[in-house]
Amino acid sequence: MVARIKIHLVAKTLLKLPTNAQTGWLISDLRFQNLIGSTEKATLQPSIYSGHFEVEDGFRITTNSSISHLRGELFELFLNVQEGTFHRLVTLHLYVDPPGKYSNPFLSTVYHATVYSSQPPGTTVIFSKPVALISAENLKKLEISPISEVEKSSPFVFTPRGNGVMDVMMMKTLEEKDLGKYVYYLGAIGEEGEVISQTKIIIDVLDSGDIHFLLKSKKSTVTFTSTIPANSTIFDIEKRNLTEPLLFHLEQPSRFFQIDQFSGRVSTVLPVGYGIYHVHVVARNQKKQRSDSWLEILVRKPTESTSQNSLSRSRRHLDDLIFRIAENATMEEIERKGMKIPLYPGETIGEISVAKEWLKIDDEGRIHILKPLNFEKMSSIIATVPINGLQSTCNFCSRTQTIRIHVEDVDEPPSFVNSPLPMLAVVPLNPTIGRIVYQFVARDENGDGDSNILYKEIDVIPAGSFVVDSKSGVVRTGWSKYERGETYRISAQAIDTTPSNNSSSQLSEVAILEILAEERPPQFAKQEYEVTVSEDNLVDYSVVDVKAQSFRSIEDGRSKGPIIYSLEGDSSDETKWFRIDPSTGIVHLTRELDFDDPALPKTHKLKVTAREDNRESHVDLTIRIDDVNDNVPTFTRPLYTAQVREDIPLNQTILKVTAIDKDSGENSRITYTVDNQNFSINENGEISAKVRLDADQFNERHFVYRFNVTARDHGQPNSLSSSAMIHIRTENTNDESAVFLPTSQYTAFVAEDAQGGTPVIQIQARDADRDEVTYSFLDKNERSTQTMNLFTIDQHTGLVKLRHGVSPVDLAEAENPINLTVIVQDDGSCCVYPSKTHTSYATLLIGIEDVNNNKPEFPDCSKYSEIAKIQEGTYKTDPPTIVKVQATDDDSSANGDIVYSLYCTQSESRKAFVIDRHTGILTPSPHVVFDRETRPREDVTVKATDRGDRPLIGFCQFSVEVVDVNDNAPQFERPSYETSVSRYEAIGTSVITVFAFDNDAAHNAEISYALEVDTTAVLASTKLQAILTSFKMVKKNTLYSIFLGEEHLNDLEFFQLVNRHSGEIAIVKNIPPSTQKFVFNVIADDNGIPESLQSTAQVVLNVLDKQQKAPKWQTSPECKSVITVPENVEMNRVILRCRAVSSGDSRSSSDVIYKLTASGGHGNSKAESKFRQFNKFENGNEWVEVAIMEGLDYEQVNNYTLTLTATESNMFKARVNDPSSSVRSLDHDYTLSALSSEKSVLDMTSRVASTKTFVVEVRDVNDVVPQFTVDLFTGTIDEEMTPNEYLERMNGKPIVTVKAIDTDSDGPQNEVHYRIVGEANGEETKHFRIDELTGEIFPNEKFDREKVDMYILTVEASDRSVSALPGANGPNKDNVKVQIVINDVNDNAPSFEESKYIGRVKESEGEGHDVITIKAHDLDKHSNLRYHLIGAGGGRIPFGVRTDSGTIFVKEPLDFESADQYHLILIASDGRHNATTNVYIHIEDVNDNAPQFEQQKYATTVIEEDVDVPKVLFNVRATDADQDEKSSRIVYRLEGQGADEVFRIGKYSGTIELIKPLDRDPPTGVPSWNFVVQAIDDDGNGLVGYADVQVNVRDINDNSPIFPERLFGFIEENREPIHSDGVYFMDVQARDFDDPTTENANIEYGIVRNKLINGEPVFRIDQNTGKIFAMRSLDREISSEREFIIEVRANDRGVPSREGFANVTIKVTDMNDNAPFFEKTRYEGSVDETAPIGAAVMSFSAFDADEEAKDNVFTYQLAEESEYFYVTTDKDSKQSSVGVLRVKQEQLLSFSCICVCLKKKFCGKCFVMNSHSWTSSLTGRRSTLPTHPIHFSLDKPVSRLDANDYDLLLAAAPGVVVIPLSELKR
Repeated sequence: MVARIKIHLVAKTLLKLPTNAQTGWLISDLRFQNLIGSTEKATLQPSIYSGHFEVEDGFRITTNSSISHLRGELFELFLNVQEGTFHRLVTLHLYVDPPGKYSNPFLSTVYHATVYSSQPPGTTVIFSKPVALISAENLKKLEISPISEVEKSSPFVFTPRGNGVMDVMMMKTLEEKDLGKYVYYLGAIGEEGEVISQTKIIIDVLDSGDIHFLLKSKKSTVTFTSTIPANSTIFDIEKRNLTEPLLFHLEQPSRFFQIDQFSGRVSTVLPVGYGIYHVHVVARNQKKQRSDSWLEILVRKPTESTSQNSLSRSRRHLDDLIFRIAENATMEEIERKGMKIPLYPGETIGEISVAKEWLKIDDEGRIHILKPLNFEKMSSIIATVPINGLQSTCNFCSRTQTIRIHVEDVDEPPSFVNSPLPMLAVVPLNPTIGRIVYQFVARDENGDGDSNILYKEIDVIPAGSFVVDSKSGVVRTGWSKYERGETYRISAQAIDTTPSNNSSSQLSEVAILEILAEERPPQFAKQEYEVTVSEDNLVDYSVVDVKAQSFRSIEDGRSKGPIIYSLEGDSSDETKWFRIDPSTGIVHLTRELDFDDPALPKTHKLKVTAREDNRESHVDLTIRIDDVNDNVPTFTRPLYTAQVREDIPLNQTILKVTAIDKDSGENSRITYTVDNQNFSINENGEISAKVRLDADQFNERHFVYRFNVTARDHGQPNSLSSSAMIHIRTENTNDESAVFLPTSQYTAFVAEDAQGGTPVIQIQARDADRDEVTYSFLDKNERSTQTMNLFTIDQHTGLVKLRHGVSPVDLAEAENPINLTVIVQDDGSCCVYPSKTHTSYATLLIGIEDVNNNKPEFPDCSKYSEIAKIQEGTYKTDPPTIVKVQATDDDSSANGDIVYSLYCTQSESRKAFVIDRHTGILTPSPHVVFDRETRPREDVTVKATDRGDRPLIGFCQFSVEVVDVNDNAPQFERPSYETSVSRYEAIGTSVITVFAFDNDAAHNAEISYALEVDTTAVLASTKLQAILTSFKMVKKNTLYSIFLGEEHLNDLEFFQLVNRHSGEIAIVKNIPPSTQKFVFNVIADDNGIPESLQSTAQVVLNVLDKQQKAPKWQTSPECKSVITVPENVEMNRVILRCRAVSSGDSRSSSDVIYKLTASGGHGNSKAESKFRQFNKFENGNEWVEVAIMEGLDYEQVNNYTLTLTATESNMFKARVNDPSSSVRSLDHDYTLSALSSEKSVLDMTSRVASTKTFVVEVRDVNDVVPQFTVDLFTGTIDEEMTPNEYLERMNGKPIVTVKAIDTDSDGPQNEVHYRIVGEANGEETKHFRIDELTGEIFPNEKFDREKVDMYILTVEASDRSVSALPGANGPNKDNVKVQIVINDVNDNAPSFEESKYIGRVKESEGEGHDVITIKAHDLDKHSNLRYHLIGAGGGRIPFGVRTDSGTIFVKEPLDFESADQYHLILIASDGRHNATTNVYIHIEDVNDNAPQFEQQKYATTVIEEDVDVPKVLFNVRATDADQDEKSSRIVYRLEGQGADEVFRIGKYSGTIELIKPLDRDPPTGVPSWNFVVQAIDDDGNGLVGYADVQVNVRDINDNSPIFPERLFGFIEENREPIHSDGVYFMDVQARDFDDPTTENANIEYGIVRNKLINGEPVFRIDQNTGKIFAMRSLDREISSEREFIIEVRANDRGVPSREGFANVTIKVTDMNDNAPFFEKTRYEGSVDETAPIGAAVMSFSAFDADEEAKDNVFTYQLAEESEYFYVTTDKDSKQSSVGVLRVKQEQLLSFSCICVCLKKKFCGKCFVMNSHSWTSSLTGRRSTLPTHPIHFSLDKPVSRLDANDYDLLLAAAPGVVVIPLSELKR
């Protein structure tokens, strides 16, 4: 629930406000406090205090300046309250209270927020700070409440939230009537209802606008790369509805930018530097609907860097500029400080928003102080200055600079603040001593500081009559009796008791108080009053309050009567205007004022008298009438017209406008502006061209600039303005060169096979002057010609064509492109003014357009297989270049621009390569692993495609060799070798051969062998020990030692390789008896590059004690070393059958064990799976058979190596059964069967083997089908070409070549033959033939593309052998599609669909307007048709045709009245053939001619005040050149001065009549009436024609001369005439409103009433000039010669003559021709002996009869130099000069006491510093002087003092010493 808060404060007129109240502090809301009604409005009455306050909205009283200097003051504010014609006075009593403890408890003194009409009810208004009190314990008792009126209709309410916080909320939906500014005041209310502190709430309610309704964009940005000059257009605000008129303005006025109110064009006012600027644009339509848009303007430097950007950003926030200025510094001293903001080049100063009244910053950054500084009122000035356009390297920069000016306090002397002045007081005749009669009030710091003041009495005259209290400044009586009528004077100074420099004191001016012992008349607050009254104030307006102050009566208990005020003037007329309230002293207005009436006075000299008890005082009151801006500037004519040539020089006056403002001063000072950027106007109303004018804007030979001129006065607060229309007709001159359209750089193309006469392009040029133009080429000798190179140009139409006879060969040999220069020249036929012709130039580039009839070819395709290589591996990053393929295309432009791609068959999923589409660089794919062992070569097919409209394609197929990398280590055929060797084997015997192979290439597979110790043998022995232990053998038995043996470290000593490349190992040393086995390793090294790879195999040789032989292989036909099998051999087929017999029995092989190993291809793993051994017993013999287990493929592996190993298996058995065998030494606990369970271990020592190697050769069969390299082959051939012509043109090249690959081995099985596979009718073979062996396809006949534009052939590829594939009959074969495209050639003529075309166009259509588009058609596919246009009857035509589109457009202005139809011939050409058609264009008439009057100006003269009306003045007539009926219905109207009020016109007749008598004379009449007559066709709704009408008024003598209201003259005294004319000192001028060119206003002057001295006239006037002369010297000090009043007369010479009279006041000005004189001839005084240097002793004033002499300035000095005193000239409290006698040195006298006798009284004042004694000559008594000062006085003349008097004094005051002057001695 939201509640409204309203506290009704008590209506009281005594208001307190704090001393530190800031500007804008709310004193009182008069309505809220019920002091005035809701419909009443208040204004401030001028007073000495009113200048510190102002009235807002007629009811809120606020401060407008600091009031700190009024601390402790109680004063009144008078308010004039008005409601309609009712006036009343309200008085507010204000007391400026010293600041309390709550100086400013709100967080902010002003809260400002903006809300929009679209925000919903309940929205909380957001401010920059909360509306809250500062958190402090002493604020808990304060309450926030409104202290100003919150209207019921207000959309906002105030809601308390928590302790000391207030929320502002919206209560309703905002409407248009709610838009505006809302101001509220909140107060912190104390317990007693007093306002402790306050804050101001300002809420702006803005229209949200609808950007989608009026403007296109909510925000726009425009960027400039250099600074913007002044008067530059920068942006056009776009309207959503282009036809809706809008009015634009800037939401906030800008120093740099302005906007045209009608067009929305934003332009610069001043040069704009680098930076960012924001302009808030507001647009309104006629319905007052509003939209806004922000325009961001970026002014950037063109080049920047990042590092420099950061530098410039750091410069945006610079350190504050701090200046310190003493408060007493003069303006000149401040300027000499040279305060300046440092600016970077290109920077500009923005507008400051605060401290404007103190600071001004010029464009160069210099800081100027605008008014004197005062520390006590303003201790510091802080301003933030926006700076735009930092010239650094950033794109755009702006910054702000804070300026801090600290005002340094200067210890200024005190100053008296008493008021009124002069200081006057009264004293009763018999007061008590010590009675207060006055109080001096002074403040430190020239009156603005504290009250720590000591008041120093300088002198009191007579001495002792009054005493000044040094602390309070109170003046008390010193006597108890004063003489009536006596005036007493007190001089005093104020001394600062807290000076900053304790060594010196600060003294004020001298205050002089005059005290009268008599009743005084009232004293006015001011010594004179001067006020200004606005002429628009109403009758009874309170002008000024001249209230006087009453003095207290000198008779105690007596009350004075009231003060009665009266008013009198210099003449009786003065008091007719004003009256004074006799009781209040308020002067009221009694008549309405009119400053603008020359017959009324502008200044009133009055005298106010304040009478009290028959005593009165007077004060001068001057009331000046202030002009109010209540007259709108009025133009003398509503429409100003002029006619000029368009080439009029800039700034030359075209016409002058005049506006008259009857106001005065600034209110009448007029500034003219125009709303057309082409013109400027100066302060005299002279309009000139600002830019070059243009008469050619609407295809006419003239152009009328229509715009408005505005006259705006400088009145305040609101200036007034009016407008008039300006029509400036500019006549055409031949000042324009023809302009090429749409550009001066043309580009065109012509086909390479085009024939002569083909249109290429139509050049179009427009001459704004509407001259005839001719076209030509510029040859190399810079001469014009119609024929150039291969082309011609039509001099009238600008059509460029191929020259007749040009052939395609000529085009082929020509430079491409062909660069031509086109000239267009006008003939000056536009204008009557003679002028030179103009020439313009254009560039024409004609490209020879290629026909796409060549497909891309790879000339080096055959070489790519040799040079394309890639190392095996992967290439994820930085792929290397494999090869750069390059195709050529003999075509040009896009037809020869080639794009590369890779072609893959649809079945190919492996994409091994990537190609750059532009360069043809082939690189490996990052997703493919290249392995030479798997794929030694990769096939690639590259496709090259041109960019023609119908692209042609070429292919190149090659293979990329995968270069070997040594990435395969040698592989042994088995991981280990084991055999037996006899202990008695002869040295050199080969015991075993090992074999390793390497899949790498040969250079990385050159295997070599080496032997090395097997370090794993010991480990193997350890494992064997574990096995034997499991047999429970004794550790020391013999068999254990057999298997464990010794270490094998020396085994290599017994063997070596026979050849390091063969792997054959031979024994080289006898085997010791104890050796049972040898174990060593064989290393195979491939010797690869860059690093070799190795592998190792173990060799185990078992030593046999008995000589044994390996099994022996038997020879048989089925066991051949080389076996040949076909690749399609059936599975399980046995390919070899062998057997081996034991060495012991050649017939038995049952003890032989066979083992098969196979190798071939890439490793033996796959090879071994293809073969398998089987053992068979036949006839008691065991055979080993090898069969095929998997299919073979010749294309992959064409041979295999098989190895059969035969091993005897019965040797171990014999050794065990042998009783002599050492095996029998085994323990009986171990049986042989246990050993046999480990046969795999024990049999190894008993085998002797022999091997046999076989080679299986795989024979190729025809099992591969030929494969085409691509899925589709393409080719092209031109139509209309015979086979022989084709071969001749193509140099025997085929249309396309197909290619298929057969990977079978060489022979018939891979010989590929081609043929075209046709349909049954053989159509394909009829059109084309193919070379059987090469696959080249050639044409068999001539083709016609218009019949068939493409052929699809099927080509078959077959080998020459019967297929070995299952189910196949005949050879292997495949087919592919071949696409052959028939290229179009230009063999068909174009044609139009119609023989006649009709178009229509309005005559008002401008150049470039499209009339009709006509298309021709061509059966040729890519026919490039060109159009050109000619007149059917020849000659010039106002139409052109766009050569590429066939669009006919308006080339020159049309005029229905000249020609209404054109017959044209449109020609279409394809470069070889032409077609024509007829075009008829009808011109439609439009109302494009405004009516024209028979005369451009009508003028006549009428007699002033002629009452014979109505009277016919003119019969005007206008005609219209248009022939339509609407144009003939013309309506006449008047516009401008006096239209329809003074003059009228017949609507259809054109008769102009005068309907009122005319007054020629000011102030209401005009000497000439100027208006416009309009003729409007279409019955008043069409075009408007204008003519000027001038009606001159002939003057009659109906005005008397008038003098100004007050005539004053001044003449210096003592001026002696040096000739008979006298001394000229002034002139008077009378004004006669009659015609100044006639005798009616020819004035002569005379003096009616002169002054006489000694019977002679004092003054003389010149009858012709009005100059006044003094005929004698005058003396101002003679009272009768101080001022003279004479009466003068002015009479005109009209018939009858008229005259006027006026009084002239002549004042004699004072000259300093009298010496000053002192008030007294003798001054006496006293001074303390201890007085410090500079102490004031007494003051004295001088007087001078020359009271008003400007140079009458008093200075005081001693007539003779004194050792003890000096005199200073000081200012007194009346700002006059006073002399002050001051002490010059300390210890003035050698004696300790001095008493001075003055006039009638005896007074004494003694300061005693030392103790002295002296003897009185009167009493003979010796006395001791006191040591302190004593004041005393006797009311007895000095001459009557006797000894008794001294004794009485001594008795009354012991220690007082009275020293008469006669008794002074040491």
